[in-house]
Formats: sequence, C-alpha cells, structure tokens
Amino acid sequence: YLVGYMGVLGICLCALFFTMIQHITRASWSVSVRRLAENIAGTLPVMLLLFIPIVISFSSHDHSIFGHWTEKWNLKEGAAGYDAIIAGKSGYLNPTFFFIRVAIYFAIWIGLATFFRRNSIKQDETGDPAISMKLSRVAAPGLLLFALSITFAAFDWIMSIDPHWFSTIFGITYFSGGLMSFLAFTILLSKWLNSRGYYKEAINTEHYHDLGKLMFSFMIFWTYTNFSQYMLIWYANLPEETGWFSHRAVHGWGAIGTVLIIGHFLFPFVFLL
Repeated sequence: YLVGYMGVLGICLCALFFTMIQHITRASWSVSVRRLAENIAGTLPVMLLLFIPIVISFSSHDHSIFGHWTEKWNLKEGAAGYDAIIAGKSGYLNPTFFFIRVAIYFAIWIGLATFFRRNSIKQDETGDPAISMKLSRVAAPGLLLFALSITFAAFDWIMSIDPHWFSTIFGITYFSGGLMSFLAFTILLSKWLNSRGYYKEAINTEHYHDLGKLMFSFMIFWTYTNFSQYMLIWYANLPEETGWFSHRAVHGWGAIGTVLIIGHFLFPFVFLL
C-alpha cells in the first residue's frame, strides 16, 4: 500500500511543482497544460484521506512497517534489544513528531495547491493580469517549502523503514522519479482528453514535444541521482551504507534492479531521444 501510495502522491506533488515552476518563470507555452497540473495537484486532499491506513498501521505494532522505531523497548540502554542507532534518532523518529510533520507537510501541499488553482480560475473569470504577478511572487517561497517538505516526507515515509541506513540524496531521487511519472501521466491524460474532444487544438504537437523533452531530462536526472548514490556507497564500502544495496542484490531483487536499468533508463533513453 505504501509503495502504491507514494507513487501516486509523487505524481500529485510534482503537479504542484510543475504549476509553481511555470508561474515563477512566467512561461506562456504551458498555460493550457498548467490547468491539468492544477487539477492533478487539487487531489491532494484526497491523498490526505488515503494516508489514514498508514496512520492506522501505527496502532498495530506487530505488523507496522515502522514498528522497529515506534516501540520503546529498543531505546533503553542496557535493556535486551537496545539499539543505539534508533535510540540516537529517537528525538526525530518518534510517533508524536512523525504525525506533527505529517500535518505540516499536508498543510503546505494542500494550501499551495488550493491557492494556485483558486487564483488561476479567478483569473479566467476576471482576466486580471495582476493575479499572474501575485502567483509568480508566491511561487518563490512556495518552491522552497515544497523542496523541504517533499524531501523530509521521503525520509519519513520511505527511508525510515530502515532507520539504520540513510542517504541525503534520497529525497531528490524520490522527487525526480515523481516528476518523470507526472510528465508521463500528463502526456497520456492530454492524449485521452484530446481524443474525447475536450482540448481540441489547445494542446498540440509542440506541447507534446516540450513535455517529452522535460520527461527525457528528468529520466536522465533520475538515473544520475540513483547512480551517484550507488557509486558513492560502492567506492566508500562502509558497512552502514552498503547494507541497503546488499539486501537488494539477493532473493530476486537483482533481477528487478536489472529491469529498472533497462526499462527506466536504457529503453526510454533511446525511445525519447
């Protein structure tokens, strides 16, 4: 459930990112595509509701994927099962602070998504050019809040499953994969809407070229961040870092890694080029 949730959430969050980037650069090419991004980001309140099963999992310590740091038994020095690493991170990895951060993340995301979509629709109705300037100004701090929140959400909801391992590039990797997924989803959604006669000529070949170029760029960026992480861990060869990859080289995971290299990089590289 968490894997599926984070995949869909990445598409919604990167729709918000795409919206703010278009405003801060005052791009004119993307106006018709931007409404799609605004609507996709507008589903973030639904994603908040879909977070409830993850909240419920915290009450089931025997089955919770976060259970190894939500329990107290491993925090007492000298006690059986004491874990010095988890104890050292307990100021950050604890249920109370975890849910405070969840509230902060969704407040930022839903607040920004609602603000940009509402003002965009208002500009359609009034034609007021001042709204464009207002959205451009808000996009600057909005992007900063977005960058911090999506990074820490990736740390909290995915990386903390293995609290003994950490990577500072992990949040960027999640973001780059999410943005590539958003661009692919937007292209498919646009094609479907065009086939239904909704967009007519509002989204044309030039738009698809631009979206395709962006998707190609972020496919390269996703590969770069993942390879950078692997290369740095490989040549440092530190036990506390290599464990993450050693677990994913056995029990069939090596085949999945190979499929990722071919299907997420080599094939799309040639196809999109």
